[in-house]
Amino acid sequence: MQIKNLFKSRLKLEPGTRLTSFLFIATSIAIAAGILIAANMYYNIDTGEIVVEEIQRVARVLRATAGLVVGGTDLPSGVALEVATTSAVRLSGANQELRFTGGTSYYVGIKARTDLTTTTVYTLPGSYPAGSGYVLTSDTSGNLSWTQAGTGGIGDITQVGDCASGDCFTGTSGSTLWFKSGSYKGALTIASLSGNATYTLPAVPAGTYYFALTSGTLTSGRIPIVTGGYTIGDSAHLTFDTGNRILTIGSANNAGQLRLYSNNTNYVGFAATSSLGSTVTYYWPSAPTVAGRVLASDASGNLYWLDLAGAGYGDISAVGDCETGECFVYGGATGTTLWFKSGSYYGALTVASGFTGNATFTLPAVSPGTYYFALGTGSANTLAYWTGSNTLGNLSSGSAGQLLRSQGSGQPPTWTTATYPDTVLANQALYASSDNVITAGTLPVAAGGTGRTSWTQWGVVYADGSTSLTNTAAGSDYYILTGSGNAAPQWRSISQLVFASNGLTISGTATTTLKLGGTLSENTTIALGNYDMIFNLTGTGDFRVQDAGTDILVVRDDGVILYRNYPLAQTGKQVLREVIPILGFDLPFRCASACNTATTVSRTIEDYPFSSAETGATRVHKFIIRYADTGTTTPSTWIVWNETDSTTTATFTVPATNSDLSKGKVYITGNVSIPGAGKKWHLRLETPSGMTIQVYDIMLAAYDQLP
Repeated sequence: MQIKNLFKSRLKLEPGTRLTSFLFIATSIAIAAGILIAANMYYNIDTGEIVVEEIQRVARVLRATAGLVVGGTDLPSGVALEVATTSAVRLSGANQELRFTGGTSYYVGIKARTDLTTTTVYTLPGSYPAGSGYVLTSDTSGNLSWTQAGTGGIGDITQVGDCASGDCFTGTSGSTLWFKSGSYKGALTIASLSGNATYTLPAVPAGTYYFALTSGTLTSGRIPIVTGGYTIGDSAHLTFDTGNRILTIGSANNAGQLRLYSNNTNYVGFAATSSLGSTVTYYWPSAPTVAGRVLASDASGNLYWLDLAGAGYGDISAVGDCETGECFVYGGATGTTLWFKSGSYYGALTVASGFTGNATFTLPAVSPGTYYFALGTGSANTLAYWTGSNTLGNLSSGSAGQLLRSQGSGQPPTWTTATYPDTVLANQALYASSDNVITAGTLPVAAGGTGRTSWTQWGVVYADGSTSLTNTAAGSDYYILTGSGNAAPQWRSISQLVFASNGLTISGTATTTLKLGGTLSENTTIALGNYDMIFNLTGTGDFRVQDAGTDILVVRDDGVILYRNYPLAQTGKQVLREVIPILGFDLPFRCASACNTATTVSRTIEDYPFSSAETGATRVHKFIIRYADTGTTTPSTWIVWNETDSTTTATFTVPATNSDLSKGKVYITGNVSIPGAGKKWHLRLETPSGMTIQVYDIMLAAYDQLP
């Protein structure tokens, strides 16, 4: 729903409140700590004013968003607030400010001190200054005036600090600025200049800063060093060549050192050897692209990353304590044994003889831990198993059909006594046909099967003995399989099994029909689930719910729904759905001659404001108006004006009350047409000559009218 205020007067009313906004000055309307509103306040369309006839201490803020006049009758053009009295305008609270925002979130404020002991009034000048550069000055009576800076001695600096004689600064000469601290003097002197010079202090954060001084001139190329609390100097042992970008630590015959501290008292130092025979410059490489490289240098000082293994450095030529010669022989010579020593004993890992070509023995990649070689001997066509933590044994071949099984922890595996078939055909099951003999075939009843491979189609399986199964013939249409005691089950029709009672009757045999009608003989519940229960009256006869023969709820064949005799629903009945306020002002308005012609009195309805009518209902609209009028018995005329199409949608009249304007009455109109979706519209009022009307509320109501 979109509603806006169409009224285009000097007063703009804030939507959603019964109060108009007040400006920053609490005029004669304000008393004590309260701000006043009217118990009888209305907007006078004839005069364009808000009229307050009675006031109470109720609200905190009275806001006028267009203009406000205090003590006057009219507001001049371009003026938002006028205090037209000879009395003062007073802000009486401590630390109150007069704020000017300039339309931003910031403001310029003016306020009085909280420790005032006398009253001070400043009178502003009566005209603008004669030019730029003027300042505002005051006499002893608070009369302000514009004075040009620099005239009358205003703004001149005639003395800074304690000068030895004369002015510290002069217009023609003077190179020293004097300061005094106790009985001592300090001089800030500019050296002899060959031209104008400007010394600019940088902008720094708030704090205390000091000049760094030197006792003499500094040498070009040397790096400044702090030599005291406020002094700097330089050294021949720390220089920087800006042309060649060379940092030098030390000098000829004076060794230098670069120290890089850790996060403790230790550091790594870099220094040239004391016996350096010639100048050496090392050139660093870029970062290595492969891990495991070491830093090396060529004969010119060019550093690079070296792959030791690829370059042949770090080869293993001897391992362990070998009896004679090297454990590994390099260069293709022979050598089949790798020796190890533990205490006074030797161990040999020997490759068997008889190689016909090169062979590689690869150890597998395993998780971290300790692993051992498994040792043992065995026979062909036998099964190997662990006999110890590092040894293997073998198990003899079993008989045909036997399976290998475990004997539990600490025991070697063994062959099963039972035998199993070599092949199993489709649809066969494995079962023990005798002791220790596993057979493949149709599973008998004794083994949990059926003992059969086929059945009669549509028959039902049942046991015809303790160890055999069979099946019935197919049942007839609508028949049910039932038990027969100690005999085979039988098919029976539903008429043999179902009997009607509790308000039902039954007929038919193969297909049985249950009919509704009769007296209930017990409490009965009907669960609808996800389905509807439909009572079709077919235009004759009513649906009645009675108590002891008296109608409680009736649905008549003409569609009227009655509770006892009260019509809950019938054709043309209207159900109130939604109501919205549309009064064009945020307080009651009063209108006399200004409304003798059609005058807008509602907000603009930007689009259709209500939800849709319920399915099957027709939407109708009515206006609810609380008002009072005096002066005539002729009714007022109200017009629904379509702004989008500039046409009249509907016209209706409201009867005259000819009563006290402070006592509003309520009138509900008949059905009134309003523009549909996508149309903007408002309500206009036209009063007969001699009528004064005061309107308190206008509500638009939406009804669903039953078909």
